[in-house]
Amino acid sequence: MFDLVRIIFTPGNFTPHSQHFADRWEAMWLIVVGHALSVLAYTLIPITILYVVRKRKDLVYNWMFLLFGAFIVLCGLTHALHIMIFWYPAYYFEAIIEVITLVVSFATFLMFLYIIPRVVKLTSPQQLADVNVALAREVERRQQTRASLERSVRDIDSAGKEILGKIDELKKMNALMAGRESKLAVLREEIMELKQKLMKD
Repeated sequence: MFDLVRIIFTPGNFTPHSQHFADRWEAMWLIVVGHALSVLAYTLIPITILYVVRKRKDLVYNWMFLLFGAFIVLCGLTHALHIMIFWYPAYYFEAIIEVITLVVSFATFLMFLYIIPRVVKLTSPQQLADVNVALAREVERRQQTRASLERSVRDIDSAGKEILGKIDELKKMNALMAGRESKLAVLREEIMELKQKLMKD
């Protein structure tokens, strides 16, 4: 086990990559600076992704962002190892990281293939905005309909009260007419009795 660790993390018989640039130091440093800036970029990108995932708990497929972030971290690590082997040629360790990066990159690709059809079906912000506008219009239309119905109910209620008032008046008039008819009937009887008395006399 110790021998395996030693083989992986020690240069062994390999020579530092910088020896190939003995008379071209400017080229070597251009490569080193390029790798260093790549490491910086590959470090900042996953930090940004992690910040977004932590802030937006409602992200769909947030695990995909984390997997992509892991892939980017490994890419940054490979660039860091490219710098390391210029002076410390632990090529076996670099090879292991390259293989891990390969596995994670293919896993990321396969996961992308898995979620692409589902992402395509997700509602876009514009579609959500259109739905919200349509819902707002529907709510406004229903509110107007409700207000119109309430006015109609109030009108019907007012008309019903007016009709009930007229019915009460008609009842009173009918009662009054009935009383007058009763009095007229009594008067007719009295007149008939008087006529009969006069005729007898």
